[in-house]
This record gives sequence, structure tokens and C-alpha cells, in this order.
Amino acid sequence: KISQEIYIDDFIFDEIIIPHLSAPVNPNRFLKSAHKRKFLLCNLRMEISPFLCYTEKNFRKVFHFLFFYDILFKMKKRRTKSAGKEERKMKVLAIGCHPDDIEVACAGTMAKYVKEGHEVTVCHVANGNMGHEIIMPDELRDMRAEEARTAGRLAGIKVITCDIGDLKLYSEDKEQRDKVVDIIRAEQPDVIITHDPDDYMPDHRAVSKLVFDASFTASCLHYETSVPGTAKVTPIYFMDTLAGVNFMPEDYVDITDTIDLKMEMLECHVSQMKWMRDHDNIDFADFVKTCAKFRGLQCGVPYAEAFKKCYAWPKLVPARLLP
Repeated sequence: KISQEIYIDDFIFDEIIIPHLSAPVNPNRFLKSAHKRKFLLCNLRMEISPFLCYTEKNFRKVFHFLFFYDILFKMKKRRTKSAGKEERKMKVLAIGCHPDDIEVACAGTMAKYVKEGHEVTVCHVANGNMGHEIIMPDELRDMRAEEARTAGRLAGIKVITCDIGDLKLYSEDKEQRDKVVDIIRAEQPDVIITHDPDDYMPDHRAVSKLVFDASFTASCLHYETSVPGTAKVTPIYFMDTLAGVNFMPEDYVDITDTIDLKMEMLECHVSQMKWMRDHDNIDFADFVKTCAKFRGLQCGVPYAEAFKKCYAWPKLVPARLLP
């Protein structure tokens, strides 16, 4: 071994060497482990084995090779990780009660899922046929189904329904539970989002219980319904209650980039929005946007939607499933 002082211009030393300087190692080993960014340099003296040439010119060649090898290695590693992430696409199932409930509580999150390349299905368990004082139930049922489909098309979301009448939802009803089981088995979701068990009205609470029970039932091989096969026991998130009353968030999704789409989707439900403006003097769009702004204030962004996990074995997984 010999020790030789090597001149390195200020630019290389200040801009390249210093940022990469760490504990010294043998240069021979550095050739084999360049991505560790470790080489011998102390007080501008380098311990060089006979493997290396002793001129500044050759030193520069070796150093530049190692430096750019390091960069290329890390770029390749990032691309590999990124490709792996792109391959991990989920199927998301949001099960709401009435045709506008998803738009109110989590449409921004659903739109964000779609933007990230995930497949999103929205299911309405009830058909919303009693959501008006003038429009009769049969007419309103058809109207609200079309409003929901229109809203879904705006975000690239598939919309389906169990088509059960308003205020006829009962969590202990086997036929209703089986309808939800069929939805889960058909969609094979990686995550389910539904109402909080303590939401403000009986239909919402019934749907929450139906989803919880159906998500387990759908996994039982010998429990037969009209859709054959099984689904895995799926993690569940509860979405925010109306006005956030009695709901303590555990997780937030920043929907600043999808808030306008969320509001556009909400406005598709003309039978509800127009009625509340004209007859109840309620600007429901402002109501919903104010709630999103408040949740955003809580987590430090302009607009957000809030969620809680369903804590039940084996629905818990060591991964973030929200976007």
C-alpha cells in the first residue's frame, strides 16, 4: 500500500465528495458495494491498493464510474419499487344506504382511489324511494337510481344497488344480509367502506350491521347464496357521520384535489339538492363542503374526509388501505 496526496478541484470536493462522505472502507470493497456510498478519503489522502492506478486522471475515472454506478443503481431500485406499487391495485367497495350517502361522506376518497388506478364500486342498499314529499316513491326510486349512475360516471365508479325500500332495512333480516353477501362475493373487495354503527338514522345503522355480518358470512364456504364461491374476510372502514356528530376520526384522506369532483357528483342528486334548497332552505352542498373543510382543518389540509377502522379480528391488516 502507498499513500499519495491527490488534488481534487473545489467543485468535485464540495459538490460530490463531501455529500457522499461516510466511514472509510477499502476501495476494492467499494467497487463491489458502490451503492453504499463508502470510500476512503481523509484529509485529501487516499489509501490506494495496487489494484488502482496512482494518477489523478485514473482516480477520476474510477471515482466517476463508482459515482454514476451509484446513481443508476438507485434509479433502478426506485423504478422497481414504483413498478411494484403500480401492480398493487385494489378493489374498493363502498356500501352506503341511500343513493347520495357516499357522495356526502366519502366521494372525494372514492375519486382519489380511481385516480390512483384502483377499481371502485359503490353499492346503495336502499333505493331512496321515500326521500321526497311530492315525488311519489316509485317515480323517485327510478329517478334516484339514474342520479346515482350519473354521479358514478363522473368519477369512473361502478354503481349498483340492492334496491330495498327506505325504512325497510333490518339488520337481522336474512334475505337482506344475503343480498349484501352476494355483492361482496361478486365484487371480491380488498377493502369495504360503510356507515358508522352510530350514525344518525335507523337505515344507516342497519346497513352498517348488515355489512359487518355479511363480510364475515361471505367468507364461509358452505353458506350458499345466489353468488357461488367465497370472499376473504375484508377490512372495513367506517365513514364519517352526517355533520360529523359523535364521530371521532382515526384516519383522514386529503381530498383537496378531488373536492370539486365530489361536489359535482353531489349535485347530480337533483331530487335531493333542489328540494332542500327550495323547500327546506338548506344549502346542502355548502353543508357538505363545510364538513370537508372542518375535517381538513383537523389534519392540516384544505379539505379532507374522515374514517375509523373496524376493530375486529381478522379484519385488521398491517397496511394503509386508504389513499
